[in-house]
Amino acid sequence: MRQTVARSGFTPAFLLALLVSFLVALSPAAASAAAADPTAVREDFVNTNLHRIFDLTNPTILREHSTVVIKAVNDAKDYYLSVPAEIADKSLAIVEVEVRKSKGEKGDKAVVMKDKYDASRSAQLYKVKLSSTLKKDESVYLIVNAAYTHAVHPYPKEVAQKDMQHLEHTGNAYFWSPYHSERQKTTVRLPSADILRFSAQPDPVTKSGNVVTYGPYDNVEPYAKGTLHVHYADPKAILVVTSLERKMEISHLGANLAVQEDYELHHEGAKLKGHFSRVDYSFTQWTHGNTNVVKDLTITLPPGAKHVFFRDTIGNVSTSNLRAEREQSTLQIRPRYPIYGGWKYTWHHGYNVPTKNFLKQDSKTSEFVFRVPFIGGLPNVTIAKAVVSIVFPEGAQNFKIRKPFDMDRVTERITHTYLDTTGRPTIVFEKHNVVDEHSQPLLITYELPVIHLIQKPLAVTAAFLGLFLLGAIYSRLDLSISKDPRAEQEHLMQAYRSTVHGLTQAETKLLSKLNGIFESLKSDRRLDDYRHATGEIEQTIRDGWASLLAAAKNAEESIAHKLHLSTADSSAPAISTPSPAAQLAGHIRHLQRLQEERLTRIRAMHEQVVNVSKDPGLTSDQRRELTDALAVQETEIDALGEKIKEAGKKVTGNY
Repeated sequence: MRQTVARSGFTPAFLLALLVSFLVALSPAAASAAAADPTAVREDFVNTNLHRIFDLTNPTILREHSTVVIKAVNDAKDYYLSVPAEIADKSLAIVEVEVRKSKGEKGDKAVVMKDKYDASRSAQLYKVKLSSTLKKDESVYLIVNAAYTHAVHPYPKEVAQKDMQHLEHTGNAYFWSPYHSERQKTTVRLPSADILRFSAQPDPVTKSGNVVTYGPYDNVEPYAKGTLHVHYADPKAILVVTSLERKMEISHLGANLAVQEDYELHHEGAKLKGHFSRVDYSFTQWTHGNTNVVKDLTITLPPGAKHVFFRDTIGNVSTSNLRAEREQSTLQIRPRYPIYGGWKYTWHHGYNVPTKNFLKQDSKTSEFVFRVPFIGGLPNVTIAKAVVSIVFPEGAQNFKIRKPFDMDRVTERITHTYLDTTGRPTIVFEKHNVVDEHSQPLLITYELPVIHLIQKPLAVTAAFLGLFLLGAIYSRLDLSISKDPRAEQEHLMQAYRSTVHGLTQAETKLLSKLNGIFESLKSDRRLDDYRHATGEIEQTIRDGWASLLAAAKNAEESIAHKLHLSTADSSAPAISTPSPAAQLAGHIRHLQRLQEERLTRIRAMHEQVVNVSKDPGLTSDQRRELTDALAVQETEIDALGEKIKEAGKKVTGNY
């Protein structure tokens, strides 16, 4: 022995050190240090019984319903679910867990959150937080519901227009758990018993009608794998909404919620082989149920929906039917063309609905509470990207958002619509890979001061007043680059015409008053008072004549001055013809002379009557001669009045 050791070069001291190192490596501390993998899951639980159901009756969404009985090996509160990373990133839409103390008892919804990533197994872990710590050897029921998209694929990928579509799904026959499972079973529920083939391993695998059962399996190790494959017939379409934009506008004044949804739908089922034949489509209507063609879509709307519209990229589509019921309204739309595999259809629809079912006000805090489903309307489709925008009234503030699930992105912005001033606050929610299970209510509370309820009417009133004010200012502004002398001259002449027109009207009224006083004194036989009674009126008339002459002079001088300035600024030669101002002044003076002559004749006629009234000894012949003379004078005065009218027209023109 000594020789062997010596020949090998190992001394006793070296062998002793090697033995000590080996014992240290086997110690508990070293063992825990070796196991300190940050992505490892502690085996605090064991799955005592597990039953998983795959529901493939809807080809668009694969739904998994699992009942897991777990038992605590150690005191623990966090249970982990594991999903292959590729499926978690691209296919898993939602996972929810309900905790029950017994199988038939109603449980509580547990908090499920995305946790660490196990790189060694390419596994994404999800932490399930139990409501309380589970003591050792205690058991509870976990009801796990998950939804997967893009889990079913057509095979063959192309079919003829009249052929049946076949689909296939490949998965794991075992529940991929980080814990040991004492017993588990997987049930695959298919849409019909027309199953072309299914994987027969891992044994046992049984088929009964439209159900294929894998298991039960005993003592399944963590992260066990076994291929599950089914190939079956299903004519239903695989519908994927590549883009959904849902916009909601809240109106407090109108108590209305306006909703518009923009869809871009893609049929991801087996593609149509060859060209589409309208003739074959028409003659095989009774077999359309055996193909994956989509002829119409049914959309669920809230109760009380009104002003419903349905339009596509071309315009309004009249092939729709709205059925209003007490619990809900149903909109059945028929696209312009049947949708086969690989085809797309884009449309948008909208409606108005009263806010009473969605908006409430807290009587204590005066806050408004808005509750609305995240999505809704078109069931059993996968939404690759959903963008939900909620437009609040102007002045809304202090938002508090309660989300039923995690969003990929939440942003706030300002939306400007008609008659807005400061803009309407808008909250935008964005999420990818959305399914029906995401039709859960968003809850948003906000404040809206009373002054903001009348903000829009006040803004409209201020806008109209501002327009009127701008119009008034604009009408009084001279925006011309250079002044037009002819326009200014015409403006001044028009002003003097207005003045002359007023004076002429006043003179006519004074003459009528003068004649009235004369006739009154004549009937009362008080003509002796004539001169005294009419003196003031005559003086007023003479003052009017003075104003007329002043107007003629001012018109001639001011307009001539304007023309002189404009002529001095221009290089045009002066014209010797009488100016319009001189002509106007001449017409005014002529009018004044005619008015003066008429008053003189009227006064003379009146004086003649007054003098005759003082002589009572007139004979009948003398009286006849006097009457004839007065008639001639009245005729001359009337003729003079016509001349005055003509002269006045020359002065005032079309004023």
